[in-house]
Amino acid sequence: MEIWEERYNDEKYGLETPVSFRHFSRLLMKNDRNLRKFAEELVYEQIADEKKEALLKQKEYKNPTEKQIESRIKKRYNSICTNSSKFKYQMRFDAYDNHFKDLHIKNKEKEVIQWESEQLTYAKQRCNYHNDTLQKLHEAPENDQKLPDGTIIKGINIDKKVDCEAENQRAYDKSLDSVYKLLFGGIVKRENHNHNENKGEMNINNKFNVKTLAEEEIEADEYFKQLDEELQ
Repeated sequence: MEIWEERYNDEKYGLETPVSFRHFSRLLMKNDRNLRKFAEELVYEQIADEKKEALLKQKEYKNPTEKQIESRIKKRYNSICTNSSKFKYQMRFDAYDNHFKDLHIKNKEKEVIQWESEQLTYAKQRCNYHNDTLQKLHEAPENDQKLPDGTIIKGINIDKKVDCEAENQRAYDKSLDSVYKLLFGGIVKRENHNHNENKGEMNINNKFNVKTLAEEEIEADEYFKQLDEELQ
């Protein structure tokens, strides 16, 4: 059992009393563990119980004066403070709170790991898609070609081909950056993105400030949809 789940056994004071453990357990579940407020709560509960008991026994109940109530609150507060010190309330509160903080962090870590795994799969799919499109562009003829079976392969003129390759390479690089970010916490830095001169030089940098994959997809899908139709 955890330290907050059972009565505390102190070397000096022995086993915690049932009353103290009951008070500790109630305080443990509160957002505000103010001992003074808790003492007031207990006193007013006691007064309500006294009224109820008097009513059941058909006896007259005389409400305590403000001074009497304050005296009872002070006495109860001092008792709670004594037990809190003896039986290490705060240490047990902290153990309980830290336990649930750890659980919260672990759950968040699971969510992040799952999200990153999904995003990594998606980024790899985008890389493969753009890589396939680049291959089609490289293999596409400059002019329309008619095969012996009558099938016509549409050609792409050299200027458009170069522009399409550059655009597709940019989209591929963006997806690749996302893969590197998810795997290593950085992106691939290229010295030159010009389609006429791609040095291919790379290094990992921890700064990552580009559009999300979802934004990239929305921006590029119409373009590549049209390009796919032209490459059919």
